[in-house]
Amino acid sequence: MSALTFEPWNASANVDLDGVRLLVVAESHYKELGCHEEFTVDETTKIVRNNAPGFVAGSGNSLFSKIADALSSEKVARDEVWKRIYYCNYFQRPFETSSEKPLPDDYEKSSPQFDRVLQNIRPDAVLVVSSRLWHRMPNEAAPEGAYQGEEGLGRAYRFTGEAGLRIPAAHTWHPSARRGFRVKYWKPRIAHFLAWVKDSDLAATNR
Repeated sequence: MSALTFEPWNASANVDLDGVRLLVVAESHYKELGCHEEFTVDETTKIVRNNAPGFVAGSGNSLFSKIADALSSEKVARDEVWKRIYYCNYFQRPFETSSEKPLPDDYEKSSPQFDRVLQNIRPDAVLVVSSRLWHRMPNEAAPEGAYQGEEGLGRAYRFTGEAGLRIPAAHTWHPSARRGFRVKYWKPRIAHFLAWVKDSDLAATNR
């Protein structure tokens, strides 16, 4: 299996978001956001610590800030979110800018590496914050009777993962999408999905 170019955020930690081991998946690192030519396997950790609420003064970078806002709750404060989730970028190479589009080869090369991330972290749930990425990721159709949540998030529900893992996954638009990422819209849908994961018996099968 291919070695990882970038280790996920919190890869070696045992963390959960109100009882759910959640892996948030975005697209890629961008050199314009601080990922340089001489990147290291710890690039994801460095970028999160330099941009996410709870680690920097103020609101932080827009992408990290919106994810924190969407995942915060009465039980988990906004500044605590990034300390309690796993995070990775699907593509294992840094892009020049956020406007650069992934090539077919990027999807092909990243698939086995993403499977390795799933096997290492064994999350209870995966939240993909990109519609473009979601529709190109390897997946397994949801079985009969699987989660059907509120319009937008639940309809895209499917299982993902190999090596015997059965991980429920859902997606949102990208937090930096031009058409806008409205936290007010996504927050209750994500909460509904995670509540279902927590109440189901799927989590215990993956640990």
